[in-house]
Amino acid sequence: LAAVVCGGSGALLVGSLGAIVGATAGSAAGLVLGTVPALFTFGLSLPVGAVLGCTFGLAAGAVCGGGAGAASGATSGVTVAYFRDEISSVTLNVASRVYDAYDLLLVRPVTCVRTAGRRVRDSTSSGADYTRAKARAVGGALSE
Repeated sequence: LAAVVCGGSGALLVGSLGAIVGATAGSAAGLVLGTVPALFTFGLSLPVGAVLGCTFGLAAGAVCGGGAGAASGATSGVTVAYFRDEISSVTLNVASRVYDAYDLLLVRPVTCVRTAGRRVRDSTSSGADYTRAKARAVGGALSE
């Protein structure tokens, strides 16, 4: 099933690209070859040559690209299906390492900064309360 799906998608992708390249190259070649009889056909052979070259180039590019895409897509599909367990374990291992790096480089420092900010805020407010209480005690002792 993997070979069929990947082969079909490879044929579509590479076949369409081959058709585009074939049409472009074929129309250029047809235009160049149409210049030879252009003097005898009053220039009418130029667009006819371009159209014929584009048509044949499109067909040849689609066939060659589709065949190559189907073969390479089917091969890669079979390979991925055969090694899917190994690919899955490697993917999970890499994802785990990336998460560990994210935790080490981003989450822990942010948590430490937030905790330090809370500690500083709490100690500052308790220090201010302590200073006010001392000032009242000293002020009360002076007023007596």
